[in-house]
Amino acid sequence: MWAMSGFVEFVTTPEFLTGSFVSGLLGAGIGYISTRNSDKRKMSHEDLRSDRQILRESANEFSAVCSSVFEKAIDSKGVFNTVMDFVQNMNEIPDGVRRGPDG
Repeated sequence: MWAMSGFVEFVTTPEFLTGSFVSGLLGAGIGYISTRNSDKRKMSHEDLRSDRQILRESANEFSAVCSSVFEKAIDSKGVFNTVMDFVQNMNEIPDGVRRGPDG
């Protein structure tokens, strides 16, 4: 009982109560600031992720358009083959025979 009364006296002193209050405020303030900073980092990460997603979708669309242009540009109707057949027939070269630089 004797030790208990000293503890009660210590806990009820204005210095202890003020220190506890100030420590509680500091702890809450630090927690608030660190949580706010963490939220800001998460939001900037989400913004970056969203920007990358938009960029990826735009790149895919651009790639599809380029592929379409290339497909249309690459002799889809056989014009090149027709011209080559005509040239080979004019020179009396049989089909399937390639002439290299040596003749």
